[in-house]
Amino acid sequence: MPQIITAPKTVTVPKTERPKLYKVILLNDDFTPRDFVVSV
Repeated sequence: MPQIITAPKTVTVPKTERPKLYKVILLNDDFTPRDFVVSV
């Protein structure tokens, strides 16, 4: 009689990392127009 060996069925789910947050620097000046800042 042949021996039957079965392995347990496991499913591995890859762990995803959260994206890194942006570093934002705010500079309040009176010389740069708002339209320029929004377009950049």
